[in-house]
Amino acid sequence: GVLRLFAVTLGRQRQAQGIEKAKAEGAYKGRPVDEDLHKRVRELLAAGFGVRGTARLARCSTTTVLRIRDSR
Repeated sequence: GVLRLFAVTLGRQRQAQGIEKAKAEGAYKGRPVDEDLHKRVRELLAAGFGVRGTARLARCSTTTVLRIRDSR
């Protein structure tokens, strides 16, 4: 009930604080950028392929294609 909700909320707050601290110390970097994939996606888009076609040929998701396209 209420006690469980409190415990979960407290845990999430502590987790967020820990992540914030790690980021400040430069330890929380996330996944490294796949430069080859970015290059391939940009080339396919420049060649006139659509988002779905690019995703299929680059073997990645349409979301990834959109993220790369919009990161310019």
